[in-house]
Amino acid sequence: MKSIVLLVAAALVAVAQPVSSQDAASGIRTIVVSGVGRSEAAPNTFRMEAGLLGRGTSQDEAIAELVRLQARVSDAVKGLQGLDSVHLTTGLPAVAAVYASDCQAARYSQGASDCAVTGYAATSSLTLTAMPAERGGDAVSIAAESGAPNARVQSVYLDDDQALREQAARAAFDDARRQALAIASASSQTLGAPLSIADPQSFMGESTVMDYLATVPDLSNSVVANTPIVFVPGPTRIERRLTVTFAVE
Repeated sequence: MKSIVLLVAAALVAVAQPVSSQDAASGIRTIVVSGVGRSEAAPNTFRMEAGLLGRGTSQDEAIAELVRLQARVSDAVKGLQGLDSVHLTTGLPAVAAVYASDCQAARYSQGASDCAVTGYAATSSLTLTAMPAERGGDAVSIAAESGAPNARVQSVYLDDDQALREQAARAAFDDARRQALAIASASSQTLGAPLSIADPQSFMGESTVMDYLATVPDLSNSVVANTPIVFVPGPTRIERRLTVTFAVE
């Protein structure tokens, strides 16, 4: 029993701090606690990125090959069977000279007169955002089958996670209230109404994909991967922390 009293005393020292000078002046006693709430749900959207590479003996050839590859991969992935809410974005294109293999040695510098240019490489990327999340694996397979040298699922998420955030916030408040009730009871006080609720995460903004976004209309959705990839994404998890100040009597 002695150890319980000591723990309660330590908890009161840790959390029962004055909220503001106004509360201190008004004589209102308070308990300040930090609650944590978590929620999760299955994601419904995936984002897949495919790298694109065109090679040629001239810049024009490399660019032309890149354009053909981009069209082929784009047509294939946007027509993947079973997709919904499809968007395609393009990465930033680039063209670079390809030098002879011996130019990789440290004694050479690219662009030197004795460093031969053997061709050109044009690069870009395609990003497919679509539903449902489970089709991300087949999107990777389709992109690879269409000639993309590399493709991967970048992320899976909920297109609208507001309900999940609200659920986590309610759980965080309930957790804070449970803590406050335990402290008030252990110190022979009665818990009053919440005086303030602070969300330390409220200043954090959402990340934005800064690409050239285009909605793809009238999809045939008839493309099927030759080698389907089973893709089972884990749940989307959200954690909220709330600092709640309660009055005590």
